[in-house]
Amino acid sequence: KMRIPAMLSALVLASVVVFGSPVMAANSGDGNNRRVVVINATSQSIYYFYASRINIDDWQEDMLRNDVVRPGHSQTFNIDDGTGYCYYDLKVVMKNGDSAVRNRVNVCSVETWTITD
Repeated sequence: KMRIPAMLSALVLASVVVFGSPVMAANSGDGNNRRVVVINATSQSIYYFYASRINIDDWQEDMLRNDVVRPGHSQTFNIDDGTGYCYYDLKVVMKNGDSAVRNRVNVCSVETWTITD
């Protein structure tokens, strides 16, 4: 009989194996670090974070899912979608609906994006 904590650990491990990282599942395998730390230096919580390759005309899925980034906090996102691309447009949407966009970000070299009021 399996104990509850062991069952939970097994379930978490299985979900990581099946679905990959909780941020983005794909990996380009080219050795480039596509992690970007989004720093919220505003007075509003960030409710949505999007990263889309520069040749895509719409924003991809919200990478925050059900999380928020509170003022004064940060979150690391792995912007690796498995395609090998390095250039992305990034967008955050705040609690009050305001948004900030940073275009043509080389996520293979940029390590942080600080959002300010």
